[in-house]
Amino acid sequence: MPSANSQSIEIMPSSNNVSPLLALPRELRDEILGYLILPQYVYTSTSIKDTQHLYRSRQIPMDTYIDTRIYLPSRPPPNIVATCRQLREECLEHRLLLSKVTPTTPDSEEQPLSNVVAARLGTEFAEEAERACDDDALRITVEVQRQLRGAHGYYVPTREEMSPRFLALLPIIGRTKKLRLAIWPGYDWWNGGPQVFIDKRGNARVNPGEAAKPNAASFAISRILQYFPHIEELHVDVLMQASDGGRWDLPDKKWENVQPWLDAPVTPAVGEPVRQVTRKLTGFWKTSEPEPFYIQHEIRQSGNTWKVDRKGDMGTVSRFRAIRICSSLTTPADNEVFLRYR
Repeated sequence: MPSANSQSIEIMPSSNNVSPLLALPRELRDEILGYLILPQYVYTSTSIKDTQHLYRSRQIPMDTYIDTRIYLPSRPPPNIVATCRQLREECLEHRLLLSKVTPTTPDSEEQPLSNVVAARLGTEFAEEAERACDDDALRITVEVQRQLRGAHGYYVPTREEMSPRFLALLPIIGRTKKLRLAIWPGYDWWNGGPQVFIDKRGNARVNPGEAAKPNAASFAISRILQYFPHIEELHVDVLMQASDGGRWDLPDKKWENVQPWLDAPVTPAVGEPVRQVTRKLTGFWKTSEPEPFYIQHEIRQSGNTWKVDRKGDMGTVSRFRAIRICSSLTTPADNEVFLRYR
């Protein structure tokens, strides 16, 4: 036991206790992190395993969220992220800016483990179609006015909040500057919003409450962008299965009823950092062959002035036109259109 007159001695940290990794120059640490970055992965908004058919089950799902799936082209290694604050920051910066990991299209017979774990019966076509459109960008899948089957028939669920899975991944993905949204709308969205009904006097009317609601796709995009303040490049892929386009009673130009949405800002208030927006309407006969039938590029000129370049019918293959997904050539006087977003 030390005596009462003894003095406490403070042990100063030695330079030998510094991590060898942190002692290296930043350039070398970035090279090491490049070898540790994990490959692509697909997360779902729910952790429940593949137990039910979402679109034919008579059981009502517990929760429905704006996001359905989240695709990460690369992931930071959890053990490095959890080591210390400095390595966490450098790892997230490296993944965002310096990662050389390029996503590869998975073979149909050998898919990443995440595609198996995250699979839901009835969503196989959608998942494969989304992967066919993927590039090096973060991708969030959204379902808009799409029906689910419940105990008393089909219904459109309310999707107003982001999933707990999304919020848990936000520290990793929140700094991204490029975002891709894969949107699967239902018939009601493609049909152009509130439906006209005939009253007792034979007059065509629209439900005022429904007419006042914002476009469901714009609402979902706006909610997502609230969590991404640094987005500079936004890609919105609106996807349609060819069989749906064939049986739905839609115009030959499938974008005709949603033209008001295409003419308006992608969200009511587009963030100042956003410099480029691409909206693409794509049909799928085969999951491996996306066939765009409408593309719209929007580039911010200054302030709220945007240059809009649009084109319909990309000259898709004949078998896709056979089911009348697209029918006409470029719409007249649409190229080099200037719109002012207010």
